[in-house]
Amino acid sequence: MVNYRKKFKITKEVAEAWEQESIFLAGQNDVLIILVHGWSLTPRQMLGLAKHLNKKGYSVSLPRLLGHGTKPEDLEQTKWRDWVGALVKEIRKQKQKNKFRKIIIGGTSMGGNVCLLASLVARVDGLVLIGVPVHFKNHFFIKLGSIAVPFFRKYVKKIHPQKIKFNPKDSYQYFPMKNSRQVLYLVRNSVFSLKKVTAPLLVLQTRKDFFVTKYSPWIIYKNVSSRIKKMQWLETESENHVPQGEEVGRMAKFVEEFVEDVCF
Repeated sequence: MVNYRKKFKITKEVAEAWEQESIFLAGQNDVLIILVHGWSLTPRQMLGLAKHLNKKGYSVSLPRLLGHGTKPEDLEQTKWRDWVGALVKEIRKQKQKNKFRKIIIGGTSMGGNVCLLASLVARVDGLVLIGVPVHFKNHFFIKLGSIAVPFFRKYVKKIHPQKIKFNPKDSYQYFPMKNSRQVLYLVRNSVFSLKKVTAPLLVLQTRKDFFVTKYSPWIIYKNVSSRIKKMQWLETESENHVPQGEEVGRMAKFVEEFVEDVCF
């Protein structure tokens, strides 16, 4: 059996940092915000935003999607329906256990696609989408690679543009290539379901996103059936896919305003 951690020169410290459970921050009011991480990342990806919202009194749940927060090999057997099912389960569990008056769900990147589909199964009071794809830049080659590469390589190392800052402890640094096809299936199914989405919606998108096309947020915004919807472009210094560092605080203000509008 191939030791991919050794093959891709992943230190024990980094690999151990990937192991995370779901996170829950208890708040003072009766509104819950569920934040969903992106593909191959961990719940900690959303912790910065969660802390900002928690300070405003909201309870915040950061669920761990199946195949994540353990080791990359666990992604190999997961399907896009598993991720949607995990979020639906979390929504229903929180409704039954804590009886929150309002529940908002939000996700970054693939996590947002998961939220779109989950909202069709479990009723929610609002959706927050951060850098959610309809199309990726170089979408055709990503799709082609997801089909062809698995015949030659089972796992590949994650590559980041030089200008992008990242912490290897926050994300798997290698992944099963065939699982990337599940992300494409997820994106496609969420896009085909946009007309069915009726929950109040906030779409957030960085202008310099290196990964998602600039027309992706417009397609989502224009095609959902939500009566209440807003799109906000985020100004960032970097080309990161989602806001990081101080950028998270600025993004949190838009999320706070949206939550206040739909919950109070």
